[in-house]
Amino acid sequence: MNYLVTILITFFCVSAWSDCPQFETALERAMAKVTSKGPIEKVATLSWSSPRAQKYKVKYGKESVSDTANRTFMTLMEADKQRLVPKKVMYFDVENAVQKKLNDSLIGDKTMVDSVNNSFMGKFQQNIKNSPELMARIEGQYKDYKSLRLRLALREGDNPLEFEAKLSEIYQRTNREFTAEFEREGLTKLLPPRTDEVPDVSTWFLSGSGESALEANMAARGARNSGFALGNAKTVGFKQQVESMHADMAGIEGIRKSLASDQSLVKSKILEATREGAVIPSKEMIGVLRKIKPSDCENAAEYAAKIRAKVKTLFKVDLSDKHIDELTTYFQKVDSISPPLYQREGVVINLGAAKS
Repeated sequence: MNYLVTILITFFCVSAWSDCPQFETALERAMAKVTSKGPIEKVATLSWSSPRAQKYKVKYGKESVSDTANRTFMTLMEADKQRLVPKKVMYFDVENAVQKKLNDSLIGDKTMVDSVNNSFMGKFQQNIKNSPELMARIEGQYKDYKSLRLRLALREGDNPLEFEAKLSEIYQRTNREFTAEFEREGLTKLLPPRTDEVPDVSTWFLSGSGESALEANMAARGARNSGFALGNAKTVGFKQQVESMHADMAGIEGIRKSLASDQSLVKSKILEATREGAVIPSKEMIGVLRKIKPSDCENAAEYAAKIRAKVKTLFKVDLSDKHIDELTTYFQKVDSISPPLYQREGVVINLGAAKS
């Protein structure tokens, strides 16, 4: 589907900042879809200034994950993709699936969210290090501001399913340790009542596995379906996701065709044709959908009103409710399958040292 490749490339052009900690990722914005019956309650800053919260924040203020080498991981990842004879490897991803929600509403303190990530990832890596069998097979570790990714080189006679189970068990153990400490410190009491799809603490961090880095990443994203809806935090294998991904692709194509059937959207430049002839949302329209976030709105009606007003200004067109629904749904679905952007190294920018 060349049109899908084109739309994903367009997403990358519009989201050049998405690999930086201070900017939300594409998928996180997709998960911000308005499904709540009421607004998300903002957390009072004072709540997270309590002695217990500050103690936790200081305790995990420094990153404890070590022995990661993003450049090495990416080199091995590329070699695996280019290799004509597949090597017996396994990739495993653990990610904070609600990073943006924590930053924007659930916690509202990005430094505290960094401590939350440091706590979970530090526990996870330590549990991995306690397994000589796994450590002997890990050849690459990748770390960014919200995820930890592993590459395992399996040996002759190794059963991939057994090693997936071993990693899953360590992930589950880490999740129990993380959740228990968070509750023991009384931090769950600082979270506001939830009215939307975002889950409790036990499903903030989700995991996935696959035969490539992309497969593991997509599997971890797929874990959100069971994690958020059922409150069931478990490792999801990529092969378990293939059928649902095909269904998602079919759904995306159906929405695209419905939008493309209205030539007025093309004439107004809300949609544009690719070189292959497929009609997709224009870069300018994607920009609108990226900048206006559901999480910044009180409800779905306000979200739609803001999009309608922006489109009216840019394209001189009054969008119907149907078109708004189709465009936002299409954007979120394509956004959710866009591959991750890898960064070779994290660079901390000291804004306090900037010259005025």
